[in-house]
Amino acid sequence: MGRRILFKGASQLVEELRQAQKNKGLHKFMKQLDRVECIIIDDISYIPFQRDETNLLFQLINERYEKRSLLVTSNLAFSQWKSIFPDEMATVALIDRLVHHAEILELNAPSYRAQKANMRKKNDRSEKSSVGEIALPTGPTSPCPA
Repeated sequence: MGRRILFKGASQLVEELRQAQKNKGLHKFMKQLDRVECIIIDDISYIPFQRDETNLLFQLINERYEKRSLLVTSNLAFSQWKSIFPDEMATVALIDRLVHHAEILELNAPSYRAQKANMRKKNDRSEKSSVGEIALPTGPTSPCPA
């Protein structure tokens, strides 16, 4: 549709930010990200971030704050983010910038991946149960012509 969108897993994006910082190219990398209309940061949950990683993620969110679109997915409520971010003050500041002017969608639906896995499992069972079965005729039969 002609839109510049970037979709990255949270840990992958943070690693790219770390590499840019390590190579003294963080400012340049942030400028590249600024050209993207919307960044989708997928799955901020479960994998804890180090203090420096939290700071890098905060810098990115702060750079985009009130300027560019940002979409974040997480399986954790904001109240649980302190389990993945070590600095409580940075976590509060990060969440503050995310929720200001935000549309928060809470999806309380079954997991799409779990549903797909269950369907595959059911299909595998039905295939295994039908493999090797021979349908035996019932009732009177005529001999096969030779």
